[in-house]
Amino acid sequence: MQTESTNPCNAKNHVTSLRMHIPLHHFEDYIDETILRRGLSYYKNGQVHEPEEMRTGEYEAVVEGTKDYTVRMTVSNGVVTEHVCNCPYDMGPICKHVVAVIFYIQQDELDLTQKPVKTKPVAAKKKKKRKTVAEQVDELLEKATHDELKQFMREQARLNIKFRNLFLSSFVQYNADESKEFYEKQIKAILRSAKESDGSFDWYDARQVGNGVDHLLELAKKQIDNQNFNSAVLICTAIMEQMVGALDWSSTVGVDFSPKKLCNSLFFLIRCFENLKKVVPQNC
Repeated sequence: MQTESTNPCNAKNHVTSLRMHIPLHHFEDYIDETILRRGLSYYKNGQVHEPEEMRTGEYEAVVEGTKDYTVRMTVSNGVVTEHVCNCPYDMGPICKHVVAVIFYIQQDELDLTQKPVKTKPVAAKKKKKRKTVAEQVDELLEKATHDELKQFMREQARLNIKFRNLFLSSFVQYNADESKEFYEKQIKAILRSAKESDGSFDWYDARQVGNGVDHLLELAKKQIDNQNFNSAVLICTAIMEQMVGALDWSSTVGVDFSPKKLCNSLFFLIRCFENLKKVVPQNC
């Protein structure tokens, strides 16, 4: 069994995303027996919703557990090349939710059956090849008018805080109000939106914070690649200051903000500043 390094400060690795190559035709040989049994139990109990094919070979499925967890998986030439789950499990290279989805994908080959998912009515239908989510999105983008798309974006930005922050940060190069405070506000919104109704955090909430920070880090990298160095510095500085404060707070109230993911984030911040140090003097 081959896996990539799981060094938490390796920017290419994430706690929830491992590049463990698993051949589908004998995946059982690559997974711990206990995790296999639990994954099979989840599959047989109907806790796996039918996976959506996002792009060719890229799948996304919801698995019912303590909470509803989202599994994303990439399959190429009969091999699982990447898998991601937003559950808190970090005791091994693969969790039971990912295994449950593998059983679902392989159910015909293994001659398995499952109970119908509770939230979906039972219907005997002949299976047919569905369009991938990417294909559906592309088709709608081709058919929708420019005005319809603009109206949709306006409505979502008004009603959905997460979408609004994502939209503003993704097109920040066109925003005349860009500042460190602009990004600090977004990080604070990420922290607020992850809180439970009683103000507490759990593992899943901490991962949500990590995912939000990761998006901003990817944006910083994109700005460096596009030589928008001022934007990259603003993003990195805001993340460093706000997340250090969040870590201080979390240690006081006993919240675990997924140290490995934050280690990745801080390591990437260092890389951003190193890249800036190399490139900026040449352009001044």
